[in-house]
Amino acid sequence: MKYKASIAKIIAEGIVNLLKPACRRIEIAGRLRRKREEVGDIEILCIPKFEEVSVDCLDREIRKWIRRGILDFRRNVKGSTVYGRQNKLLVHVDSGIPVDIFSTDEERWWVALVVRTGPKESNMRIARAAIDRGMRFKAYGRGFIRPFSQHYNRHGGVPGEIICTSEMEVFQTIGLPYLEPEER
Repeated sequence: MKYKASIAKIIAEGIVNLLKPACRRIEIAGRLRRKREEVGDIEILCIPKFEEVSVDCLDREIRKWIRRGILDFRRNVKGSTVYGRQNKLLVHVDSGIPVDIFSTDEERWWVALVVRTGPKESNMRIARAAIDRGMRFKAYGRGFIRPFSQHYNRHGGVPGEIICTSEMEVFQTIGLPYLEPEER
């Protein structure tokens, strides 16, 4: 089902405002970020805050809005839900618009933002360009990995791993021109 982006954007901004206190960083992604006229869902990318070592503030905040009837768990065709550390598939109760909330961390932010902004064809183009350069694109990782490399990247991390520090760098790393979200 498709929804008018103008309505979905208002709802998305409202959800972002509800969740912002529980996040170090939060941004609307997907078709809304690409400024399409219709969307199938609302996608939000965030870096949750944590209290102590293991208390996920975002999870606590989402559950509060579920109890208040603003959001709810989204059920798939088999009747089960997807609600984990990285992916939380929900629904905005009043509108019925699906809401996908994706969690990441600071090192993975830029790759996650590119991936969650999409579209799928853009992500596939990035993955193919990485392969052409002898790398692997890690959609849930820090960026790109050069197989069998013995060199550490400039930001630290595992051998051969390239951590991107901007959205533009994700594209530049594999020799693609940077495209603004609405151009993808």
